[in-house]
Amino acid sequence: MGESLHYFTLNIKDWNKSVYGHIGICKRDRNTKFFHSRMIQRRKHNQISALKNERGEWIYDEEELQSKASKFFQKLYDEQPKQLMDLPISYFSNLD
Repeated sequence: MGESLHYFTLNIKDWNKSVYGHIGICKRDRNTKFFHSRMIQRRKHNQISALKNERGEWIYDEEELQSKASKFFQKLYDEQPKQLMDLPISYFSNLD
């Protein structure tokens, strides 16, 4: 299995070169510094600094934010599925 995986990987690399050319082979890519700086900027801006609680008040404390987010996802992915709304059975087609 390991040997066949090795040959498969080599074939994929050859195919990739034939289809897309030698992308990324150039040692001096001028865009690298630009894209790296853009990624750093996005990382700084893509942070949650506040959330509203059930009473409509803003939460700014980091520990409370972590707790709120954790509780939200625990409730979202709870083992017991909850019915979202009452839908009549006639809305669904019969599989018989």
